[in-house]
Amino acid sequence: MEQDYLLIYNKYHSFLENLSSLAKETENRVIANSDNLFVNNVNFFSRSYLLNLCTYLEAYLTEIATNLFKRHCECINLYSVPKSFILASLSSWEPSKKSQDIEKYQLSYDKRNIKKFFNENKISGNLDKTFNAFKVLGIELDNQIKEQSIKDRISTIVNKRNDVIHRNDDVIDVSLSDIESYITTVDDYMQLIMNIVTQSEYKAFKTQ
Repeated sequence: MEQDYLLIYNKYHSFLENLSSLAKETENRVIANSDNLFVNNVNFFSRSYLLNLCTYLEAYLTEIATNLFKRHCECINLYSVPKSFILASLSSWEPSKKSQDIEKYQLSYDKRNIKKFFNENKISGNLDKTFNAFKVLGIELDNQIKEQSIKDRISTIVNKRNDVIHRNDDVIDVSLSDIESYITTVDDYMQLIMNIVTQSEYKAFKTQ
C-alpha cells in the first residue's frame, strides 16, 4: 500500500517540475525582454500558474484521501465482522432490532460512495477542510505537521488563489520567482502528507 502513495506523489511531483520549468522559462523571457507575449501578459501567466498549482494540490489530496478510503473499506470487509457486532458497538452495546443482522458487514468503495464521502468531507487547499477530511480517515495532519511555517505558507498560496478566483485580483504582488517558491512549498507539503500517511499506525492492519 505504501507504494501506492509514493506513485501518487511521484505523479504530482512530475507535474510540479513541469510547472516550475514553465515558470522559469517565462521569467527568463520577461527578463530578456525577448517575447512580447510574455512581457505584456506577465500577470496573466502568474495567475495561470498559481491556479494550476492549487489545482494540482487539490487533485493530489483527493487521490491520497481516496486511496485511504478504499484501504479502510477493504480492511473492514476482509475480516467478515458481523453487522450485528458493528451496529451494537456504535450504540454502546445496547441491543436493538437494527443490530440483529448477523450478515457480514460490508463497506462499498464504488464511485457513488466515494463521491458521497467527498460531498460530506470537502477536500481543498484550505487547511481546515483538508485536515477535517483526513481526520475522518484516521490521519491527524494538524498534529503531525509540526512546522507551523509550512501551514502558513500553504494558507498564503491558497488565499492568493482565492483572490484571483473570487475577487479578480491581478496578483500584482506575485512574481514568477514567487510562483517557483510556491511550487517548492507545495511539493514539500505533498511529501509531508505522503510520509505521514505511509507511516501511520494503521499500516499494521494492511492486507497480506
